[in-house]
Amino acid sequence: MNYKIELEKEHNKYKLLSQKRNELINNFCSLDHTIEELSQLRQAHKELVIAISEVLHKSSELIQKAFYATTHITENHYSDQKT
Repeated sequence: MNYKIELEKEHNKYKLLSQKRNELINNFCSLDHTIEELSQLRQAHKELVIAISEVLHKSSELIQKAFYATTHITENHYSDQKT
């Protein structure tokens, strides 16, 4: 009789440990999925920073061209008025 009780206790311990193991496996899988999502977000962030940098660079070029064009037109306008 004592043997049956001990066996049942061990079986319950095994079930509990098995359940804990399954929880840990699920947590690990969830963590692995989260790490993959973070990696994808990091890559998307890098691409976004590069795209923003390119847009700012192009905007700066266009502003410079507009400034030089405006300056040239203004200089021509004043030189035409002097003659």
